[in-house]
Amino acid sequence: MSAMQKSELCLQVEEELVQILDGTAPARLFDHLSECDACRDLRYEAQHVGEAVSRAGADFRPADDFVDGLVARLEAARPEGA
Repeated sequence: MSAMQKSELCLQVEEELVQILDGTAPARLFDHLSECDACRDLRYEAQHVGEAVSRAGADFRPADDFVDGLVARLEAARPEGA
């Protein structure tokens, strides 16, 4: 494989990273991942970032009066007659 072909495949990996992560990318990109350390590292890092983001805010709890305050603000902002 020439350097130009590998570079083009690396660009495709970057462009189709979501499909790689969910397993729907073309087989040639998975083949490329098995040969290219940089692209394999990119996939690994993206996977771990995705996992961290999915856990972010898991412990968030809104204030007890959040819903009441939101409803009050929405009602106050409602145009007359609406």
